[in-house]
Amino acid sequence: MNLSKLEKEGKKWVEKEFISEDQLDMILKSYSKQDANVLVVLFAILLTGLAFLTFIFSDWAQVAHISRVLVMLGFTVGLYVLGDQLYSRKQTLYGISFIMLGYIGFSASLFLVINNYGVVIYNSWPFVILALVGLGLYIIYSHSLLYFISLATLTIGQLYSEVSYTAYSYTLLTLLVVGFGYFTFRHAHKYFAYFFGMSLVINLLILATSFQENYYWFIVYMFVFYLIANLIPKKALSYPFKLISLSSMFLFNIYQASFLQEGYFSEEIKLSGLFLIVLLVLAGFMVILKRLTFKTVDYIYLILFIPTIYLPYPSLMTLIALFIFSSALLIIGYKEERNQLITYGTIAFLLSTLTVYIQYAWDVMNKSLFFLIGGLILFGFSFMLERNRRKSKQKEEA
Repeated sequence: MNLSKLEKEGKKWVEKEFISEDQLDMILKSYSKQDANVLVVLFAILLTGLAFLTFIFSDWAQVAHISRVLVMLGFTVGLYVLGDQLYSRKQTLYGISFIMLGYIGFSASLFLVINNYGVVIYNSWPFVILALVGLGLYIIYSHSLLYFISLATLTIGQLYSEVSYTAYSYTLLTLLVVGFGYFTFRHAHKYFAYFFGMSLVINLLILATSFQENYYWFIVYMFVFYLIANLIPKKALSYPFKLISLSSMFLFNIYQASFLQEGYFSEEIKLSGLFLIVLLVLAGFMVILKRLTFKTVDYIYLILFIPTIYLPYPSLMTLIALFIFSSALLIIGYKEERNQLITYGTIAFLLSTLTVYIQYAWDVMNKSLFFLIGGLILFGFSFMLERNRRKSKQKEEA
């Protein structure tokens, strides 16, 4: 709950005599107000960084001359030094800002040297260097912005390596899991968990799709990720990891249902018996794990990990699985009065419906009618969500 919402709710508590005015003031003072200057500084970093990149690859910098490289490196070092001085004087935000600009300048200078001197690269080693430098800066200064920018660099490097060289970088994956994973678990902060989880999913998705005929191993990767999330005792880590792994599997199933046709499966995909064995072992471990803390909804999540590519009419089977999953979430949510499950179930049901609608109605329906019916479906779901919100609000007030 943010500070403004807390203040608004606090006034209601005072009116109902749950707390006094003095207690509300003490509660509000215990929460520090967000510094709006942070957003200004972040935009300043973004614009200045874009200026760096534009200048680095301008006509002036394209001439291969050592003096130009030395000027850029000197400017980069100057930014580092200025940032370090500001940081040591307790001007943390400005110090980290200049350090990040130095990091961007170093990145641009590295690619300038590679481009100007015709250095031939066949893998992602420049991004390995940049990720290591970024991680080193985070170790020195322990600021979250440095963690985020270096993690983003690593993820971009993995995407670039696969697209440009068709070569997956296991070095970047190892650096992600060992280096960034260590600090994610050490600090156990939810934002670290979300960024790390999304980067891990992207890396694993690239790994799975790099073997096109065995892309479905992504299901195993996400199952392992989901199991690890269940074993983590810290909620700040376990909840984001569960949400990311399950959301990734839901979107993965939508992708299968939307774009992978039955003919594609039979011609391109090589089904593996080992995959089924591994998946069954993981499912068995999941069941044993949940026997101690039984929750019906945990078993429902297993629907997302069903390998429908092994079933007849896999596209149709995937759609059925999505509808069963979303319907089950809605039923349990209403039965146990869990608003969060109701929201997730409604969104899942909406996306499943739109997937079926787009897949089967686009080619056979008039385009005007297609968009009209789509809009009516969205209005209907919007009405349902609003009605559920009002009901839950009335229950809370009662």
